[in-house]
Amino acid sequence: MKSALRVIALTGLLAACTQPAETQATSATAAPKGFDATSPYSNYELTMERIDAMLVAQSYLAAAVKDDPTLEVAMKAASGEDGVRYAARLEATPALRDAIAKSGLSTRDYALTSEALMTALMTQEALTAGRLKAIPHGVNRQNVYFVREHKDALAARFAGYQQR
Repeated sequence: MKSALRVIALTGLLAACTQPAETQATSATAAPKGFDATSPYSNYELTMERIDAMLVAQSYLAAAVKDDPTLEVAMKAASGEDGVRYAARLEATPALRDAIAKSGLSTRDYALTSEALMTALMTQEALTAGRLKAIPHGVNRQNVYFVREHKDALAARFAGYQQR
C-alpha cells in the first residue's frame, strides 16, 4: 500500500483543474483554506525539476512507510501545519529524512514544493471552477501560471507516479 496521500490529493486536484464545477463564486481575496501568506512557500517557485524530485522522494517515502508502517503518522501533514513545521517533523524522523535525501531534495524543499504545488493547484482549480475571480493576494502567481501552463506535463508525471 502506498502511503502517498499527498500525491493522490495532488492528482485529484490536477484532474479537477480540467473539470467544470458548479459552485458559487467567492471573493477574489479569499485564499485557500489554511493558507498562510507569511509562509515561505508563498514565495517558493515551482520548477519541473523540483516536482520531479518530489515525486522521486514520494517513491522512497512510500517504500520507507511500507518497511515501517509507524512512519505513516510522521508522513502526514497535520491540519493547519505549514511547510516549515512539516519539514522540521520530517527532518526529525531519520528514515523519512533519509528517504527524501535520496531524491536530492532537502526536507525543506520537499515540504515547500508539496505546499507550493498544492496551493497552486487548488487556486487554479478554484479559478477554473469559478469559485475565485482572481488569484488571491499572497498566493504565488508564478506558481499558479506554472501549473496552468504545465497541466498536461504534470498530469503525465502524476499518472506515471501512480503506475509505480
